[in-house]
Amino acid sequence: MTNSRPPKARQVPRLWDYPALIVPMLEIVALVCLIVAVVADTSGTGTDAGFASAFVFVPLVVALLFVFMLSFPLLFLRVTNFVGDVAFIVAGIVLPIMLEMRADESSSLLVLPSTVFAVVGISLLLRRIIGYALWKKGKLPRKLRPAQDADDSPAETPARITNQSSNQAPPAPRPPS
Repeated sequence: MTNSRPPKARQVPRLWDYPALIVPMLEIVALVCLIVAVVADTSGTGTDAGFASAFVFVPLVVALLFVFMLSFPLLFLRVTNFVGDVAFIVAGIVLPIMLEMRADESSSLLVLPSTVFAVVGISLLLRRIIGYALWKKGKLPRKLRPAQDADDSPAETPARITNQSSNQAPPAPRPPS
């Protein structure tokens, strides 16, 4: 008896299937740098202490967390699907340009936080490229790895499996009637 299902090795894994690629290292580094900048800016005693934090660093932290939450569904796309990552990078480039073209003083504060889309998009793209390279090398995540190859061992029937798994002897053959 042969296995009628195609082997799982041919399935394209999602980015979520690789546990190490779920962790957004670039976003974490950016978040730590921004938090250090907020602490350093607010530790002063001058009249300008906390000014950059209020108008630059804290909005960047909020934007980074917001855009990261927006990008969370992209982790469930296959490693061959780069469209969402590229869309985030394009949004991080086009959105600040569009805001600057308005030439309004109030929109200039939105330019810097809108560049966070590019940072998150680049992080996703790098992780997806790593996942794609791993998949092409044949290094599948644990849950997508085939348990046994059909060529290595003979196929077992369900009766043999149940008899092997229980400690009972196989039933005696019935005499012909």
